[in-house]
Amino acid sequence: MERTDKKLNNLKNDLSFLKRAKELMSGGLMVMILTSISEGTPYSQIPTGIAYDMIASILLDMAIEEDQVDSFNLPFYAASHEMMAGLVERNGDFSIERLELMNPSELLEGPVDI
Repeated sequence: MERTDKKLNNLKNDLSFLKRAKELMSGGLMVMILTSISEGTPYSQIPTGIAYDMIASILLDMAIEEDQVDSFNLPFYAASHEMMAGLVERNGDFSIERLELMNPSELLEGPVDI
């Protein structure tokens, strides 16, 4: 859980540090396309989480020592849409005009073979 907390803090800092409002014309709009998950969804239930489980399995098979696996880090964090909305609003420079969640699995025409 410690790594997840660090990634969340990095996300919060990135959104507060990057003052994108200064780059927009007054009254302009910015489209943000972000990776997000529904509140309470475990990572093991999303495609990225499944991919990470496979990577972990491969790393465990390849590693000579367990600390090699423990030291490996992929900097990814998928915040919930509620959390993203809160972070954007806390930034103070933006208002959310529209927020949508899209489930990419609905676009698939068949099962995913992993």
